[in-house]
Amino acid sequence: WQSPATAGDEAHTNGMSETGANAPTVDALASILDRRRAPLAGSQYMRSAHGMTVGQPAINLREAVKLQSFLIAAAEASLMRSAHDLASGGLAVAAAECCIAHGIGLVADGSISGRIDETLFGELQSRVLVSCDPVNEQALIELAQRHGLRASRLGTTGGPALRLGAIDLAVADLREAYEVGLPRALEGVTVNA
Repeated sequence: WQSPATAGDEAHTNGMSETGANAPTVDALASILDRRRAPLAGSQYMRSAHGMTVGQPAINLREAVKLQSFLIAAAEASLMRSAHDLASGGLAVAAAECCIAHGIGLVADGSISGRIDETLFGELQSRVLVSCDPVNEQALIELAQRHGLRASRLGTTGGPALRLGAIDLAVADLREAYEVGLPRALEGVTVNA
């Protein structure tokens, strides 16, 4: 649900890659590709919520190649509006970053299955949140399947809030927390020269 650009290296980094020739509508579909179980090993969530770092996220290079091939093909076919990697913070963080970046909310369809902490904050590699025009939904899902990936509908973009599982936060509140988080964390910190 970002403004248009062309797909590139950002599709596999922490950033967002945007594709398409026209500005997206707020009704664009949001999907998550390859909804495998996402363990919390090495995640920011485990460190922040529980004060521990246990293990590290695994990477499967075959899955990474399949995902990158899919993203290139989807961009070349102009099927996606955006793509955001889930490897740094998981689904909840990626969705929040997309909402903050463009001032547009996300409303997830239905409930989240499985462990909610893993679903929202698991940092399994080679997973991505994408948005597309609703008319491209079936073609995008079929393209993912041809690349050996699973794709499922997450919800729709639009509105003033991020509504995902137990998360129901106004985009304005997300933006404020994002913009003041680092300055607050650094209050009272001195640097020894």
